[in-house]
Amino acid sequence: MKVYHVEFKGGDGGHYYFGSQAAIFEWFTPLDLGISLKSLRNKYNLAERPYQNGRVIIRLGELKRKETKRGGWRE
Repeated sequence: MKVYHVEFKGGDGGHYYFGSQAAIFEWFTPLDLGISLKSLRNKYNLAERPYQNGRVIIRLGELKRKETKRGGWRE
């Protein structure tokens, strides 16, 4: 499962985690982040490297989960 990590630089900083790039912009404005959703999607490949400016670092990672047999056949 993909997870987007938004880290604010400076003062109190702050770390936030989202399931999509669009979800980031439901919580923060382009002014807060220093980039628009369109620019982030079209100009940056977060799988290759994080996006970084004077305000934030946006990283793409993978949420590790324990495998379960829930919903499947159990012997």
